Amino acid sequence: MPISFDKTTAQILLIDDDEIVRIFYQSLLQQAGYGVTVASSGEEGIGLLKKNPFDLLIVDIHLGGMDGIELLRKAKERDPDLEVIIITADATIESTLQAIEADAFDYLIKTDNRMPDAILHRVKKALHKRWLVKENKALIRNLSRREKELEKNVFRIKELLGFINSVNASRNMAELIDRLQTDLCGMLGVRLYSIFLYDREAKVLRLFSSTHAMPAVRLPDGQDRPTGENLVITPGQRKESLMDEVITRRKAVVIDDFSQSRYSRDPDNQSVERYLSPSVISIPLFSGRRLIGVLNVNGKINGVKTFTADDVQFVSILGENLAAAIHNHLLMDELKQKVVALDASLSQLKMAQDRLVQTEKLAAMSVLVAGVAHEIKNPLNAMVLTIENLDDVLKLKACPPVSVSHCGHAEEVNRVYSLCRKYGGMLRTEIGRLKKLVEDFLDFTRSPMLKSEPVNLSEAIEAALTNLEPEIIKGGVQIARKVGRRLPPVSGDRDGLHRVLVNLLLNAVQAMPYGGTLTVAAGVKSDRLFITVRDTGTGISKENLPRVFDPFFTTKAGGVGLGLSLVYKTVQAMGGEIKLDSAKGQGTEVLLTFPLKRD
Repeated sequence: MPISFDKTTAQILLIDDDEIVRIFYQSLLQQAGYGVTVASSGEEGIGLLKKNPFDLLIVDIHLGGMDGIELLRKAKERDPDLEVIIITADATIESTLQAIEADAFDYLIKTDNRMPDAILHRVKKALHKRWLVKENKALIRNLSRREKELEKNVFRIKELLGFINSVNASRNMAELIDRLQTDLCGMLGVRLYSIFLYDREAKVLRLFSSTHAMPAVRLPDGQDRPTGENLVITPGQRKESLMDEVITRRKAVVIDDFSQSRYSRDPDNQSVERYLSPSVISIPLFSGRRLIGVLNVNGKINGVKTFTADDVQFVSILGENLAAAIHNHLLMDELKQKVVALDASLSQLKMAQDRLVQTEKLAAMSVLVAGVAHEIKNPLNAMVLTIENLDDVLKLKACPPVSVSHCGHAEEVNRVYSLCRKYGGMLRTEIGRLKKLVEDFLDFTRSPMLKSEPVNLSEAIEAALTNLEPEIIKGGVQIARKVGRRLPPVSGDRDGLHRVLVNLLLNAVQAMPYGGTLTVAAGVKSDRLFITVRDTGTGISKENLPRVFDPFFTTKAGGVGLGLSLVYKTVQAMGGEIKLDSAKGQGTEVLLTFPLKRD
């Protein structure tokens, strides 16, 4: 599309020392519609060029004083885009080359009969070129401006994408708030922001995060808190509520001056005016159909008071992504709460199942053991009576009668007496061990007859350690005590707890045949008293760990396997719980917990 120009706006400077020539060309050009200024010398022409802008210079090459070529060069120094037509009455090759070298638009000869038409044609062409250059430079300036704006927008988009990625990568609400407070204002070029989240249960908007630094106030509960900490807005109750309108329209609202807007008329807005002044973009935060809240950004910091369409677009894009990120965190928090509750329920269920299974095992084993013990007890009693009678017979005479001692069999008879006494003693020992085993069986089958009395944990632990002091010293075991001071008493049976502690401590010492460290700790945690017994011994393999409380299960040579079963029953009878954790070659830890004694 050709560039057009208005002749009446074109200004031509005509310089010639011949007055007749000046008058002729001035008249010719003015009749053609151009504005023409004339000068009679190069010096006068330079003065006019300094004072006024011209689009075209027509100059005679031969002037008194400064010639046309020198004037051309000086004029080009001032305005490189100024078009110049050289006119002369005596053209030479040298002057033509000088004009071309000095960047003249054209070189015309005054004596040419076609000069009037030629100069009008060349003037039109020169001015057309002048307008093309000016238009091209304007386009270049506009393009440069647009390019800078584009670069700025690209930078803002990159910054926005980086911030969105950062927000989406936040692992929890606290981290998301930190990133908002750190980067949001700087990225959007504003002084303040605030986010109100919608509480679906209470159906209110609560202040979630803000850059407002408000003074702390003393609340009725005696605590110093920021005045905006508990700011709550109930949507739908104020006729002139900006955030109500934003939520209803689901579209950004821009206010240049909140104090002069209709929204400031409502007295209820005074509580939130600090979050909406002076200028504000208020953006609804929706995730799908779910209302998440409202984002407000306030006060530009680049000297421009009002927000632009680009600002609204950027904040809207941010709002969409921020709503999604917050929604994801809310869903994640809800999911975590449900997972925690489910884990707690599953843990309680597993513990109950474990206790039930262990109780059933003990109950079933108790029936079996009671029957076996009963069947063994009667013949065992007969054996005890028999060995006692045999012992009495052997004690009647320390040696054979005299008549026997003089007979030939005296030596043999004495040998038989000696063997009877020897094997009788061995039999008595084994019968005693068997009797003790039957008594342990019967103890296992009975329900523990425990007292309910306050027991001092520190004293109970020290008594058990003192009782096992010989074994501890013999085994080269070091004791590490971590028993809290002034522990509340546990409600239970002193003797029963003593047997439990002795059993656990003895097991720990025996698990460290080459020495080690036995750590005993006690304290209060989560409203329960606890005792831990930890050793650095051989540990228990993973496959054996679930069976440690089973009756008759043991890894000790010659062990019966009733110790931990009795411990389990006693702890349960006292209302406590027992857990055992171990790994092969890494030692074992037993945890006992008891409810706190309530006065």
